[in-house]
Amino acid sequence: MDIKDELKMIFYLDSLIDSELRQLEELKSLKTTIKSFDYSLDKVKTSPSNKCFTGTVDRIVDLESKINSDIDELVARKERAIILFSHLDGDKRLLMSMRYLNKKSWQDVADSLFCSLRTVHYLHGVALNELRAILKS
Repeated sequence: MDIKDELKMIFYLDSLIDSELRQLEELKSLKTTIKSFDYSLDKVKTSPSNKCFTGTVDRIVDLESKINSDIDELVARKERAIILFSHLDGDKRLLMSMRYLNKKSWQDVADSLFCSLRTVHYLHGVALNELRAILKS
């Protein structure tokens, strides 16, 4: 996998985890919602079904497990990126860290480095080439 694809994967995983956390909060709020019960449908000698509640709890547990797995993968990828970025100097190192580790937009990176978007894209390309060379050696 090319370095650019690896770095995109960090960005993707970070966004995916954010989305999964929002889904988890939504499921948890559903779990605590009180539902009414229609007694006219219930037979005298049966108890009400709690399948809906247990189904929600099962989905919460599954989603939490997936989130934890995704977080583990993200941390491993970020640790690798930090090691790679340590070989870069100055603005290139800061640029790559801000973009891929902190999920900053290109404009935010440009503002922080006090340069134009064009310069940021140029430095990004130079940094990618340096990282490719490091990985080949």
